This record gives sequence, C-alpha cells and structure tokens, in this order.
Amino acid sequence: MARRARWALPLAALGASAAVAGCGTTRATLAAQERPEAAMTAALLTAREMPRGWLPAERQRVFEGIRPTDPDCARLLRLADTDGDQGPRGLRNAPQAHAVYYLPDPGATLAASLFRLPPGDAATRLAEARAAIAGCPRLGMEVGDDREVRLRRVRPPRPGRALPDQAGVRYLHGSGGRRAGLDVLVARAGDDLLVVAAPGAFGGGGAKLIERAEARALRKLRAAHRRGAATPPPAP
Repeated sequence: MARRARWALPLAALGASAAVAGCGTTRATLAAQERPEAAMTAALLTAREMPRGWLPAERQRVFEGIRPTDPDCARLLRLADTDGDQGPRGLRNAPQAHAVYYLPDPGATLAASLFRLPPGDAATRLAEARAAIAGCPRLGMEVGDDREVRLRRVRPPRPGRALPDQAGVRYLHGSGGRRAGLDVLVARAGDDLLVVAAPGAFGGGGAKLIERAEARALRKLRAAHRRGAATPPPAP
C-alpha cells in the first residue's frame, strides 16, 4: 500500500504546500506494463539509479497549487508539469513515460516525463520553453488572501551538458538555508523530449541533491539514445 508523506518548505508558511507519495514501484515501471511504448522507459531513471536518498513516488503534478499570474510563466509551468494528462495537447496525446521521486530531507520532488513527438516537434517545444523562460524573470504565485509571492529567476540548474540541446531555469524564494523554489529542465534527444520538474528546498544542500538527480536523468536519456533503446524498432 502506498504511503503518503507531506514535507514542509519555507513556501508553505506563505500558503503553498507540496505533497509527495511513496510507493513500491515507479510510475515508469507501471507505464511499461500499461503502454505499448514501454521501450521509452529505458530512457528514464529507475529507483536504483537515483542518487542516494531519493525514493519512488506516485505520479503527480508537482507544481499543483502554483498559479502564475504572468502568461509566460504560466506557459512554462504548463509545459513542465503536464503529468501526461494535462498541459499542451501535443504532449497529452503523445506516447510517453513518467517517473517520479521524492527526497524526504531536506525535501524535494523530481518528476521526469519523456514524450515521443512527431519529427520537428521536440525542437519546437524546446524553443517554446526557452521563450517562456526568457519572458518569465519572476514567477508570481498566488498564495490566498489576495497575496502574491514572487520567486526570482536565478542561474539555471547545473546538471551538466549531457545533451547538446537543453534548457533549464531555477526560481527561488528566501535566502540561505531557507531557500525554496523550483527547477524546470527541458532537453531533446532526437524526437524525444525530456521534461524534468523539481520543486523543493534548495538550502541545506538541497540544490546539490536536486542537480545530481537532474544530471543522471540527462545522462540516462543520452545513453538510451546511443543504444537505440529509446527508439522503438520499425514496424514489420
């Protein structure tokens, strides 16, 4: 039986909260059982491949409750947090696979989604992500009672350049050990689009733990494409 745990971030005191749910198998494993495009799961991290401390979680929209007031920011989060069933239609209808993990201490969630798109569409989505990032220097978030919190855009996450075609952004609130925020990472390998959404606590060593997981996600996709594992065999 899955257990549900709730972790608190500095943002929670401002009215935002995040929930993570642990379970015995990743959604990537379930997707392999449920979808004909199961071969795509070979390009996603398994629980054993995640850095130490990360645990499997239920599939979820990790930015649930964050409602940007700026159109570019809203567009970016729609792309980053589709959960496969929401967001742009071109992604909802695409063959896809998902894996979600959570970090109990200091607290973070990482959702990786892989979409196989028609030729040229992955590059288009990546360009859209770059444009949305450029147009969203501050991420406004409504927290109730007509209040709004502003997360500032800082340097992008540094997971390395495992793939030549990638874009990333980080938004933070707070300072020092009380920093909290979110990462969005979008990368393309052929016609496959990897989208990583990672909200969490970035103080207390959290940033390094999140970046380490992001770097492994990029390397796994690159390795899968080099082996041809992320691309299904041609139809007979």
